Amino acid sequence: MHIFNKMAGAEKSELCSASAVDVAQASPWCDEKEETLVEMWSQRNCLFDVSSRGYSNRQLKRQSIQECSSVLEIAVDDISKKMTSLRTQYSRLVKPLPSGSGAKKKTPRQEWILKNLDFLAPHVKARPSVSNLKIDSIQQDAGEDDEAEDNTSVAVVQDDIPKPSANTPDNKKKKRKIEEDEFSVIKSLQKVLEEPEEDDDTVFAKYITREMKKIQDERTKLLLRQKFQTLIVEARMGELMPYQGPHAFSEM
Repeated sequence: MHIFNKMAGAEKSELCSASAVDVAQASPWCDEKEETLVEMWSQRNCLFDVSSRGYSNRQLKRQSIQECSSVLEIAVDDISKKMTSLRTQYSRLVKPLPSGSGAKKKTPRQEWILKNLDFLAPHVKARPSVSNLKIDSIQQDAGEDDEAEDNTSVAVVQDDIPKPSANTPDNKKKKRKIEEDEFSVIKSLQKVLEEPEEDDDTVFAKYITREMKKIQDERTKLLLRQKFQTLIVEARMGELMPYQGPHAFSEM
């Protein structure tokens, strides 16, 4: 019976050892590789410095991450996730604590992050502080194993995500409205230029029309129309007949 217990204990020990090996193989990172990554990261401004000319160069970013991947012999996705994880932890650690809350002693891991990622300090914006109830959980999260945080999105290659197109429905409507307004103005100007210049007779006729519209009494309007017609007929007949003096029209 004692022998069987020994054998069972040995098998259990071997299984535990195998599990530990599997876990170690699941993560490609070790302290040495993390230090190498941080050193290479700090030498490539395009991966963290927004004021750098290469920050907006997507090809340069991919090339820089690929260089880190080649040196460390770790997949590009794992490199990007590790950078995101380290930056997140650093941002949490440098975040100002609310007034009145006491600072807790940092773990060796947290001290290492603060020391080695200080090149990110000018490029990490301080966020609004949270209540004291959340401080402990934030600092605890910053000191947890990286395996939990390595599942976060890749921050350093977020520039590859297509930005919303400027040709949204609202922008298209505004552009169409501007074009229609411009076309209307051009057509109006063209119409004015194409219209013949009005002579004195046309201007006077329009004046008479405006004045006639101001008269409300229909009888008065009829009398005026009759007089206008009579004057026009007499004027036309005077052009057709020889001149007979200034009283020719009255004698008729």
